[in-house]
Amino acid sequence: MRSKGFKFPVVNIRSKPTEQELIMSRIIQCNTDVLRIKPSEAVSWYATAQSEKSHTIKLEDEDGHVYIDTEIQSIDLSKSVTGSFITPPKSNGKVQKYTLTFGNCISYITDSANLDDDEATTLVSTFQYACEDSATDPNDPNYDYNDLFFAITFYTRKG
Repeated sequence: MRSKGFKFPVVNIRSKPTEQELIMSRIIQCNTDVLRIKPSEAVSWYATAQSEKSHTIKLEDEDGHVYIDTEIQSIDLSKSVTGSFITPPKSNGKVQKYTLTFGNCISYITDSANLDDDEATTLVSTFQYACEDSATDPNDPNYDYNDLFFAITFYTRKG
C-alpha cells in the first residue's frame, strides 16, 4: 500500500473535469514515493525510458537496505531493466516502509491496481509511474510524462 502523505490538487466537481484537470489531479511534484510492503512478499519490477537523460531508480527500506539501485538511459524505449526480490521477514509481521526515488525526474503520475481473491484478500498489487524529467508547463510539447516508466508488483505468495 502506498502511504497517504501527498495531497492532490482539487478538481472542480461541480462540472465535468477536463482531460487536463484529470491529469493534473494525479501529478506528484517530487521524485519520491513511500510504499508499505508486507514481510516476505515477492516483488518484481520493470523500467524503461525514452529520454536523452540518464535516470536512476532506487528502492530502500527504513533500515537503509537497498533493494533496487539501477540506471537506465534510452531515447527510444530500446532498453529496459527488470529485477525481483523477496522482502525480508520480520518477527513481528510489521509492514515495512520503502522509499522509491527517481533520479532526474521532477514529477510523476502514478496509478495502482490490486487483484483480490473471492474473500477480498489482496493477492497482487501493482504500482505504475510515468515520470517527467524537464518540462513544468502543460503547454510545453515535452510535458508528456514519457521520459521514464516504472512498474513494481508485490505478490503475497511466491510460487
